[in-house]
Amino acid sequence: MELIFKNIEKLLAANDHAIVPGLGGFVIRQQPTQVEGNNMLPPHVMISFNPLMNQEDGLLALEISRTKGISYRKATELINNKVREFRNKLHIGKSLEFGRIGTFTMDENRNLIFNPSFCPPFIPFNLGLQKLPLPKQEKHHSKEIVIRITRDQVMKYVAVLLAVFSLLLPPKVNKTTDVVQADFSKLVLVNLPEITIEPDADADISFNEQAHPDNQSQIKASHTYKIIVAAFYTKEKAQMVCNDLIKRNYPAEIVPRDNLNTISIRSFNDFSTAISFMEDLRMYSDEFSDAWVMRTASSSKN
Repeated sequence: MELIFKNIEKLLAANDHAIVPGLGGFVIRQQPTQVEGNNMLPPHVMISFNPLMNQEDGLLALEISRTKGISYRKATELINNKVREFRNKLHIGKSLEFGRIGTFTMDENRNLIFNPSFCPPFIPFNLGLQKLPLPKQEKHHSKEIVIRITRDQVMKYVAVLLAVFSLLLPPKVNKTTDVVQADFSKLVLVNLPEITIEPDADADISFNEQAHPDNQSQIKASHTYKIIVAAFYTKEKAQMVCNDLIKRNYPAEIVPRDNLNTISIRSFNDFSTAISFMEDLRMYSDEFSDAWVMRTASSSKN
């Protein structure tokens, strides 16, 4: 059987399975980290057994024929004989080693039970792996905490609790209230002097002025905007130019201003209208290109 064991190990080291005709198949399985008792098992490879994988795939016979230098047919006969001998050695309740792969036992129903070896060393992934002991946890003993309070401290705490409790209680309300009736017979009657309010004449006048704003507009000075086309220091020169403009059908007039005698050819009561007329006059008449607007104030009451 040693020849069978070694060749199965070769197949499992290079492949993920190995089939033994008449017995079953061995399969490689990856296992994560596990904890068993006080030991930790690192990630490793385990070998499982499936008795239903008993159909020959030829890999084991081919490996034995190469190792022994025999034919494939003789290698197959050798495997069948060794498996038959191994099964005959198995008894109910007895364990039998299957090389470094694991152990086999047989139950009461003559079924094979496989117990794999931990971290088989012939698997490259398992080289150098071993169980690691877990550190022991120290038990922390609970300590009893004793608080000692003197009698004076207890009295202080009781006084504080009573004060807080008294603040939480609602205040008492006296439901029996005394009603005192007022005695008006003792009041003294006082005669106050009669007060007469006379109208103010000035106030009446100011009120009338506010009530009639048209009167204010009649009293206020009205402004006149004149279109000035010339100005002279001497009145004679100004009169000559003014007469010439009148002959040409311009409503010209002389308007004195400071030490000048200005000549106006048109008057307006509205400032915007006067400005518009002045701009048109400058644009369409070279003679009056220097015309300008002068505001005059005249006080009149209708």
